[in-house]
Amino acid sequence: MPDGSRLAGELAEQFDIDLGSSADLAKAAQVVEIRHGREKLESFLSKRLTGFEPNEHLRWLFSLRWKAIFTTNYDFVIQQCYQLAPKPPQKPVTVSSAQRLSNLDPRFDVPIYHLHGCLYDGSESHILITAQDYAEFAERRRMLFELLKRECATSNILYVGYSNQDPNWSMILSEMRSEFAPATPPTSFRVAKTTDSLDREILAAQGIETLDATIDSFATTASAVVDLNSAAVATYDAARKQVPSGLASAFDVSPAATLRLLNSWEFVNQADFNGDPKTLEFLKGNQPNWATIAQGHSFARDIESVVMDEIIDFATAPKPGYRSHILLGAAGFGITTALMRIAFGIVQEDAATVLRLRPGATIIRGDVEFACSLGKGPVVFVVDNAADHAVSIHDAAVHLRSRRLAHLFLLGERLNEWRAVYARVKASEYGVDSLSEVEIERLLDFLNAHNALNKLEYLTPELRKAAIREKHDRQLLVAMKETTEGAAFSAIIEDEFRSLDSDRHRRIYAIVASAYSDRRLLRDTLLADILDLTVIEMYKAIDDSLDGVILFDCVNEARGLHAARCRHHAIAEIVWERCVLPGEREQILQDLVRSLNLYYHQDAKLFEALVRDDRQVDGLGSLEGKINFFEWACKKDPGSPYVRQHYARMLQRAERFELALSQIEAAIQLGPNTRVLYHTKGVILRSMALKSEGLEVARRRLAQAEESFRDAIGRDRRDTYAYQSLAELYLGWAQRTDDPSEQAAYLAKCEETISSGLLNARQRDELWIVSSKVQRWIGDKPAAIESLKKAGASPVAMYLLGRAYLNANKPWEARAVLEKVLEAEPEQYRAAMCYAECLLRSGEPCSQALAALKLAELYGLRDPEFIAMFGGLLFLTEEHSEAVKVFNRGKRGDLPIEDRRRISFRPSLQEDPDKPLRLKGTVGDVSAGYLWLQVPGMPGIFAPGTHIGGRPVRRGQDIEFDLAFNAEGAIGLNLS
Repeated sequence: MPDGSRLAGELAEQFDIDLGSSADLAKAAQVVEIRHGREKLESFLSKRLTGFEPNEHLRWLFSLRWKAIFTTNYDFVIQQCYQLAPKPPQKPVTVSSAQRLSNLDPRFDVPIYHLHGCLYDGSESHILITAQDYAEFAERRRMLFELLKRECATSNILYVGYSNQDPNWSMILSEMRSEFAPATPPTSFRVAKTTDSLDREILAAQGIETLDATIDSFATTASAVVDLNSAAVATYDAARKQVPSGLASAFDVSPAATLRLLNSWEFVNQADFNGDPKTLEFLKGNQPNWATIAQGHSFARDIESVVMDEIIDFATAPKPGYRSHILLGAAGFGITTALMRIAFGIVQEDAATVLRLRPGATIIRGDVEFACSLGKGPVVFVVDNAADHAVSIHDAAVHLRSRRLAHLFLLGERLNEWRAVYARVKASEYGVDSLSEVEIERLLDFLNAHNALNKLEYLTPELRKAAIREKHDRQLLVAMKETTEGAAFSAIIEDEFRSLDSDRHRRIYAIVASAYSDRRLLRDTLLADILDLTVIEMYKAIDDSLDGVILFDCVNEARGLHAARCRHHAIAEIVWERCVLPGEREQILQDLVRSLNLYYHQDAKLFEALVRDDRQVDGLGSLEGKINFFEWACKKDPGSPYVRQHYARMLQRAERFELALSQIEAAIQLGPNTRVLYHTKGVILRSMALKSEGLEVARRRLAQAEESFRDAIGRDRRDTYAYQSLAELYLGWAQRTDDPSEQAAYLAKCEETISSGLLNARQRDELWIVSSKVQRWIGDKPAAIESLKKAGASPVAMYLLGRAYLNANKPWEARAVLEKVLEAEPEQYRAAMCYAECLLRSGEPCSQALAALKLAELYGLRDPEFIAMFGGLLFLTEEHSEAVKVFNRGKRGDLPIEDRRRISFRPSLQEDPDKPLRLKGTVGDVSAGYLWLQVPGMPGIFAPGTHIGGRPVRRGQDIEFDLAFNAEGAIGLNLS
């Protein structure tokens, strides 16, 4: 195999380069790339470094157990040694890019760090070989050498084939010596055929002993004295003691797979249910542990029983199959606790094997498949913060289904985070709402049982409920804290922060809060680096003052990795936003982005969160500070198009459009097939089109923005935001131009885009919002209505005109216009909905409005608002069986929960369209948080809540209510 000098010569010969007397590989490679391109350079290297077989002595070297292997080679010869071994002592894990260490288990895995990249690693084949590479990827290279330095500081090293000339290696040795001073680092050994006497003396003084031998002679001598088996046996015996008894048989058959599974997943069936429940910490806002749940030191949310019944039905079915359920709500609504309570309930019923993803762990397809093969019935995988793992969950679910392995994913996430996920997992959605009356009583009983009523203790039961009820629209955590401690939640947290006894403690709290406000854990060694302390000094600094305020979770038991967090995301947000001064926030963020090492999984996830968090970035005081932040981010991950994309978005918000455009163009060069980049480019160009002073320049930017948005739609026809942005572009241009005919044309384009998006996009809220903006603007601009009248027979323009009449409460004029639209295009369901509303406002019977909707039900049944109106009219015309079929479509999991539950149709009295349709009935059933109302001749009607005027409703009680409909069915509102 050629060395660097020889390879430089071969490059020069192959590509006809005159290197003169120089044999500089980096320089030769740079010239090849300039003249012939990167692809030809890497193609030549791949062919030249293929086909080499490791000899027996090299294979023996890698039959030993190693803590880690570092190499500057681009080839896979070391990996071949493991592949050729009949019984390899470890599984090699190639590390040439970030985030490859997240699931490394040192008991069975050995990382092979390719310091200069690897040609044959499919995840990232880019290598450092040209002079430009070394400059562009200097920070990434430094991060990897930083990891090498940490390994070397506590380990004996054997290095072979190293020229001892690498400046990074010299720097590492120098830094280690200074950190160990006055002690010395562990002794290292260097195998070399020949060594200059002066070099030998200098190396010996540095703790590096030189062994005069070739690799062949060294292997021959060492193999006679090294015991290959003792270390492996000791490792397996120690590991077996840590395995729960329920998985002992699995460990005996597949020890590595079992330990890898447990490294990422908790085996809930044998969790520590009898430990310290730490109730006081839970009441202060910390997450519960399994003892908290098992010993009844938490209270139940209404939704738990519903989800629990679904899961038990699944687990006890003859052929369980595959399902996914997700709890969705706001931060602090108790989703984590609800997930754990449901998981514990499944274990109590002995219904399934339950595994919960550990904080900071990732989902590996091999783990979930192995779990499903344990032979203990169906497996329930519990995943909190599911948006972070959406792609992995989707891939794992598809794989398990292809293998016909029974499983259920039980997920939890903030509603807004889940909606932002591009790779949507198909899951039945359950909303965790604000506290119901029943839950308020349950919460008060829970607080009373644990002597935690505090300020509420001396109030009457009704006043206690009233105090909690005031918190309905707020987080459950906030309600508990404010109610029990008698002060505003934010004030409690601010007082806690300011009462810390030193600036250092406040700084530590602020640093951890900066990460946990984005729901990211902060690696303990990273925290120490930012504080300029050793890890030991850092833990000493976190004394009793921060006990229970800053918590450390073990994120990888096998590697002993720990990370810091606050008690709760809501607490971290308050600390970061209200307690930390802007200047200090900027300094912390700059320190964070400079200190992150993306080869650690935790750091990579934190980096991603910081870069894409507009709130964090915009909190940086000056444009210069924001630019510095992103310049460092680009150094950390120079090959990422997403870093450039968020850099461009920041510049666009700062109205530095030309700079933003250059950054998004650079991002597209890095990821030419990435859909979201074209959307961001369109947004930038839209701003330029609508804000440019010169009309001709603006028109060019308009055309470019339109092209970018259509490019994004072409790459994914379900991309909601591309439709929304394109529609807003057209509306913005209609508002900018003074030409009535041009206004009408662009309003029509806007409406066509909205209609297309409503048929194809995943979510529809944003499109309905744009649609309402169009109508509001038309209503405020009489000239726009006149321009629509002049637009001729265009169905879109006529629809806009008809809806404008309807909004102006002119149903007869609207009817006349919308009839023509439906005559031309009867499948236009939005026009049909408007026309049906015109008929109802005109006093026509429901049957006539229903007939109009039936014209457009083919496409309309994709939209929750159409479903609500269509099903509601069927209900009112007593076609109840058909109404049930329509509402069943509305309950499908592919429709967002907030769309399904939104009230979209409120029928009125036929004789007085301004008055709601009010019915009389009786209470048929009272459940947790809702009622079932009975009206003669109608199916049961759902009504949220169980109290009227603070008094509980009883079964059989007479009641009046307004009738309304959402996509799931009939709703009773305004009960009396």
